[in-house]
Amino acid sequence: MNSLQRAWRSVMRKPIKSILLLPVMVTVCLFLLCGMACRNANVQTQDTTRQAIGAGLRPDANEKNRSKRLTDSSEKIAAVTGISDYNISTCITAANPVGFDRIEDPDMDQTNDMSGVVLIGNRKMELDFNVLSGNVTLKEGRMVTEKDQDVCAISEKMAEQDQLDVGDKIGFNDYHDTEHSQVHEAAIIGIYQTKQLIAPLMAGDTFRSENIIFTDLRFPEKAEGSENDPCFEHAYNRSKR
Repeated sequence: MNSLQRAWRSVMRKPIKSILLLPVMVTVCLFLLCGMACRNANVQTQDTTRQAIGAGLRPDANEKNRSKRLTDSSEKIAAVTGISDYNISTCITAANPVGFDRIEDPDMDQTNDMSGVVLIGNRKMELDFNVLSGNVTLKEGRMVTEKDQDVCAISEKMAEQDQLDVGDKIGFNDYHDTEHSQVHEAAIIGIYQTKQLIAPLMAGDTFRSENIIFTDLRFPEKAEGSENDPCFEHAYNRSKR
């Protein structure tokens, strides 16, 4: 007697029990099939997304010898087959604005604030996390590239307040010594807008979203008064589509 015959005789001997078990088995099978379908759909979606935007890898800096390690790591990874491009970003750098005004909240106590703005240097601004996330987009001009030097992109609110346009120059120097430190100028090549305010790193108007200025990779160290001593913090490597 084969398995099918034994199963049929078992059903005939206990028809009520068999009928009750049938919907249970069907339900379990449906749950299993749904789970497998969802898993396959999720994998397919991830693959499609990676193909559409290109997968990426972001190595962070080692605090010991961070600038050299981060640059070396990013360049080595960029040389690997399948990597199409890479970016390096500086740490958030506070600087004193010269010849223009920052955005301030008139009701906020500025006693302990640095009275400055924030600079973020990028090798390629288009690969900055804020741009990749879709939060930062260009309103006018263009983004910073690896060939640029002494350039920046400012927020649309800062441009409106200070009546600044693409092509204007603005200055920065060390906020620790605003009277005697050297002023470095950057040409405005872009004006950006945000879908949501960028979360500040610290309290105070220095770090508010509208006071974030994106620059070329090596500009923040100049404004900070530490030229040739960059503070790189993140790298991003984008794979080929």
